[in-house]
Amino acid sequence: MSAGTLTRSRRLEARLDPDTDDLITKAAAALGESRSAFVTRILRDASVRVLGRADLTLMPDELFNQVIRSLDVPDEAPGLEAAAADWRAYRRQ
Repeated sequence: MSAGTLTRSRRLEARLDPDTDDLITKAAAALGESRSAFVTRILRDASVRVLGRADLTLMPDELFNQVIRSLDVPDEAPGLEAAAADWRAYRRQ
């Protein structure tokens, strides 16, 4: 759903320095948008980008390759091995 099709029922206020206020006014005018529409669109786009990256882990290629290779190297886990050998059925009570 785009920002233009949403029902607007909430208000957002911000304190701006004069230079930022002028910059927003000029940018909105350059795009033929109202200040409100411009700010709403920009904030929505930025929020979607931030949340889209929230579940990503970025790392260099070589580090990623090391992590993947490490999955093939067995760890010593005697406690886990013993627990797996002591199988018993669990029942919900």
